Amino acid sequence: SCRDGLPFFSKVQSRMTQQTCFAFCLSKGFDVFGVLLGMECRCGASRANKAAWHMEKPRVDLLFPIDNLQRCSETRVLKVYRYTGHFEAGAVPSAVIGLHEEDLTYIDSVRAGYLRAEESAEDGDWG
Repeated sequence: SCRDGLPFFSKVQSRMTQQTCFAFCLSKGFDVFGVLLGMECRCGASRANKAAWHMEKPRVDLLFPIDNLQRCSETRVLKVYRYTGHFEAGAVPSAVIGLHEEDLTYIDSVRAGYLRAEESAEDGDWG
């Protein structure tokens, strides 16, 4: 699917712009983002965004597959972009991030591959 590699957040609106999607994903701490069908914003992370992966090696199935660029771009279904600014300690600048507790639990659940309890995610319990 053209959503592969953009697994974290989704925001839908009738006319999704690149700028709106960029601001949304960056505020969640993600540096890769795509606009699907001109209506859906999807967020992902590159290997350079180490904070998105808790400074660990990312799961390959969560990374954006490069072959999606050609396959999904040719049909104009998906346009993918990447933040090219500086990273602070392996993360997008903290000044642009606006995460809430439920966002952190959701991100940890996606990264882990299963729904995590709020307390476990909060405490960093990866068991």
